Amino acid sequence: AKTEDIPASPQAATETKAGIVKLKNSITGSLSDTAVSENAVKEYVGKSAGLGIGQSWQDVTAQRQISVTYTNTTGRPIALSVTLQAGGLGGAVDIKLSVNGEIVSQQYLSGANSTPALSTFWILRAGDTYSLTAQSSGNLIKWLELR
Repeated sequence: AKTEDIPASPQAATETKAGIVKLKNSITGSLSDTAVSENAVKEYVGKSAGLGIGQSWQDVTAQRQISVTYTNTTGRPIALSVTLQAGGLGGAVDIKLSVNGEIVSQQYLSGANSTPALSTFWILRAGDTYSLTAQSSGNLIKWLELR
């Protein structure tokens, strides 16, 4: 810019008016006279990525138990998929998934000549607490989380 193009008392730039633009290293507001660095955009998009972006299914069966409350501490939404099977032939399985203390999914299945299994799936927001309870003698077959 030429010196004569800059006003004597600097003014903030807008979409319709020339002036000074502030450069920020974080995205924290909606000012019209600021620009952000490439690194700030990358960091913001990384934290705000939607479900499944940069995530993969993790088998956490060995780290999870029935009737224990867990918290999504990832800072992002995660998906949950859990499968339980009845304790034996002709058995039954009854599962309840609770999120933040509220039952959001409840299923019951019995089988006369089979060993029934049930699965439940849920999307959990960052900070949600979640637990799975089984009213019958079900076996935890698989606990997967997309994180």
